[in-house]
Amino acid sequence: MLVDVGTKFSVIEAWGVEVNPVSLEGARVGDRSILAYVLTGKGETRTLRSGVKGVVVGIFSDLTVSPPRYLYVVVDEESIVWLEPVD
Repeated sequence: MLVDVGTKFSVIEAWGVEVNPVSLEGARVGDRSILAYVLTGKGETRTLRSGVKGVVVGIFSDLTVSPPRYLYVVVDEESIVWLEPVD
């Protein structure tokens, strides 16, 4: 995937005792798509939904902090140039 400089994007943060990603990089997501399941300190499971329509272009994690944090970067599908893999 190639994204031009200046493209508007959305950042969705997931953090909790344990984060289980469901949507991976390259996944097309809608407003109600599930990005991850999050286990809270109270032992509850939360569902993190995207809230935006587009494509997940990156998932960045910071495991050095407690609780661990994940950042999902989502851009509009029309802003992406899909590249072919090299053999």
